[in-house]
Amino acid sequence: MKKYLIGLASSLLLAASVAPTVYGESSFPIVEEPITLEYFVGKGPQNYQVDWNNDFEFWMNYEELTNVHVDWEQISSEAIEEQRNLVLVSGDYPDVFYNSGFTNSDLYRYGSQGVFLPLNDIIEEHAPNLSQILEEYPEVRAAITFPDGNIYGMPILQDGDHLSARAGATPWISMEAIEANGEGKPETTEDLYNYLTYVKENLDGKIPLGAPGIDYIVNYLAGSFGVMNNGGGNGPVDVDPETNEVRFYATTDQYKEFLEYLNKLYSEQLIDPNIFTIQWNQYVANQNEDVYSMFLFWGPDKSAVDEFSSKYTHLSAIEGPHGDKKYVNMASMVINAGGFVLTSANENPEASVQWVDYFFGKEGSLLFNTGVEGETFTYDENGEIERIMKTDEIPYHLPSLGNNQGMFYKDTTETTPYIEEAMVDFEPVAITPWATFTYTPEENDFLTTAGADIEKFVVEMRDQFISGQLSFEDWDQYVSTLESMGIEEYVQVKQAAYSRTQE
Repeated sequence: MKKYLIGLASSLLLAASVAPTVYGESSFPIVEEPITLEYFVGKGPQNYQVDWNNDFEFWMNYEELTNVHVDWEQISSEAIEEQRNLVLVSGDYPDVFYNSGFTNSDLYRYGSQGVFLPLNDIIEEHAPNLSQILEEYPEVRAAITFPDGNIYGMPILQDGDHLSARAGATPWISMEAIEANGEGKPETTEDLYNYLTYVKENLDGKIPLGAPGIDYIVNYLAGSFGVMNNGGGNGPVDVDPETNEVRFYATTDQYKEFLEYLNKLYSEQLIDPNIFTIQWNQYVANQNEDVYSMFLFWGPDKSAVDEFSSKYTHLSAIEGPHGDKKYVNMASMVINAGGFVLTSANENPEASVQWVDYFFGKEGSLLFNTGVEGETFTYDENGEIERIMKTDEIPYHLPSLGNNQGMFYKDTTETTPYIEEAMVDFEPVAITPWATFTYTPEENDFLTTAGADIEKFVVEMRDQFISGQLSFEDWDQYVSTLESMGIEEYVQVKQAAYSRTQE
C-alpha cells in the first residue's frame, strides 16, 4: 500500500511538472491557501462501498497537489435520483454535483433557475484541456450547449477516435459453422438468412442467432435497411438522405421492410425464441452452454467462457437489399452533458473547474482511469496498456470504475485483440451518431408527454410486428395512429433541436 501511495504521488507530481499535456497546461497547486469543497457524487454499484473520505490514496494525493480538500457525499446508483432530488428541493446545495445522473432537461431547468452556474466563460479561462477538446470537436460543444447559449456542466466523454469504446454489441459468428456451411462469412442480409437457415437445419441443438434482447439485433441490422442512420439516442428519427432534414423513420417503407425481415427470421425460428423475454443470467448461461452459432455481444472474450474466443470470429455490417451497409449501433462521444455541475452555493467556481479539468488531459485521464505504471498497469511489447491489478481491487485505488468522468483519453485497458481486429472492418461503415439533443422547456414539455407516448408506441408495435402478434396488413393503421398521436409536431421539435446543433 505504501509503495502504491509513493508511486501515485510521484506520478501526479511528474504530470504537473512536465511540458503541457496533449490538450493544455496543468498548473498546481490550484490555490495557494487550502480550500474545502463539498461534492455530491454518484457511485456505481461496483464501488460505492469504498469510502473516498478516508484512506483513499488517490484523492489524498490529489489534495496534496492541488490544495483542494473535498468532502465527498457518496450516493449509490440505486438511490442517486431520489437523494439528488431531495437535495435540490432542500435548497442546501453542495458545491458540485459530480456524476449525478442529470438529464439534459434537468440541466436546463435548474440552470435557467440559477441553481446551476453557466460555465462558458469559466471553461474558456480556466479549463484549457476541455477547451481544446471543444475546439477540436465542435459536435461536443454543440451537445453541451443549451438553447439559451449556456453550458451548465462539464461533460462525461469518451474518446471520439477510439472506435471500440463507442461501439455497441457487435456480431460474433461460429467459425465451425461457417466452415461446415462452406459459404464464408455472410456479406448480405440474404447471406445471413441462408447461414442461419443452414444452422437450424443441420446443427442440432444450436440456436442460430442469440442476443441479450431484441434491441441488440435491431441495432445491428437497422443500418442494412437505411434507417437509424444517426443512431438511436434521440428517438425514432434520423436524417432523410434525400432532403437532409429530420425524418420520422418508423413509418417509412425502409423501416417496414426491415421489420418484415426480422419477422421472417423470428417466425422461422432463426432467432432465439426467448429473445423478447430473456434475462441476462439466462443469456450468460446459454453462452456457457455454447448454444449460439451467432450472437451479439462485446466480444467472445467478454462472455462467460474464455475458450469461446477461439471459436468465434467477428462479422461486420452487412449489405441490405438496396445496398445500404452501415453500423449504426454507435455511442456519441458525449456520455452525459452534466458530469460535473457547479451550483450557486459554490464560492470557488474557478478552482472547481480547474480541479476537474486536469482529468480531461492525457496525463490526468490516464492517471484517473489506469493509475500508476508499475503499480496498477504496465505496457506490453506493443505499447498497449495492461492492468496488473485485479478488477475487484481497482475501486480501492482508482476512482474511475463506476465513474466515467475523464474518459476522453484513449484507454485500451478494457479492449482486447479480438475487439480491435473487429474494429478494422467496422471503421469504414460506422456512423457518427447524434449526441442527445437539448430542448427548450416548451419542446421538452411536448416530448415528455405526447412524445413519450409516441416513442413507447413505436417500440411496442415494433416488437409485435417482429413477433407476428401484429400482421403487416395492419401497417396502414399503425401509421395512421402515429399521425394522430402527433408525429408531425414530434419531427418539428426534433428538427429545431437538430438545427441548433448545426448553427
